Amino acid sequence: MRYANILMSLFCAWVLWDQIERIDVNPPHFLPKYWEVLDAEGSLSKCKARLAEVKSTEMEKMNLLGATHDLRGGAGYGVKLKNGYVENHHLRCFPDTVDPSAPKAPQ
Repeated sequence: MRYANILMSLFCAWVLWDQIERIDVNPPHFLPKYWEVLDAEGSLSKCKARLAEVKSTEMEKMNLLGATHDLRGGAGYGVKLKNGYVENHHLRCFPDTVDPSAPKAPQ
């Protein structure tokens, strides 16, 4: 099994995805969630390091824009925008063979 993991890491890129959930707070209304690709790295550890960097950079931008934010543990953060929306971001690293934005097959 370990050999298979090593081989997979040689041929697999890791993609940093952001799942965004936007909420209109007046009146409360959830808009559809969507995924965006932010970056790709050659290893999971590099992808996780990039995730932390992206989260830190985004929080700095939000502070400069005057948006309030909710820093959650792990890879998520929420931002209250001045236009009355709340955005929740969920950052994730997936192998390049996984597309979380693809429709799921019915069960």
